[in-house]
Amino acid sequence: MQVGLTLDLTPRNRAAHANLAQSAILERRLKLEQARLELGIEAQVRNAMQALATSRQRIVAAEASARAAKEKLDSETRMYQSGESTNFLVLTRQNEYADSRQRDVLARLDANKAIARLRQALGSTLDAYNIHLQ
Repeated sequence: MQVGLTLDLTPRNRAAHANLAQSAILERRLKLEQARLELGIEAQVRNAMQALATSRQRIVAAEASARAAKEKLDSETRMYQSGESTNFLVLTRQNEYADSRQRDVLARLDANKAIARLRQALGSTLDAYNIHLQ
């Protein structure tokens, strides 16, 4: 009579289980990081679009202000030429007009900066200037 016993013991591969757990943790971290970056990009795009809209409104307001200041200056100049005003008032109107023009230029500068930030957030800066990297 013969009796046989066969044991099939597979030792647990603890290193493989540890690596699997670390990979799962790393995957979760990467997904969270991706979600965080996507939210950051959305915020950048939203902020850039809002800044662009605001700067466009500032341009319209600055242009209207400059037109009004120019009309006041022209009127004051005519009054000065007819002897009904003083050079002080003409100079004051000139300063007001110069300030209005400066606000217009600054509003346009801010609009250009907002456009650049929007292109940066969208990742389209190179495309806007037809630059292709190889």
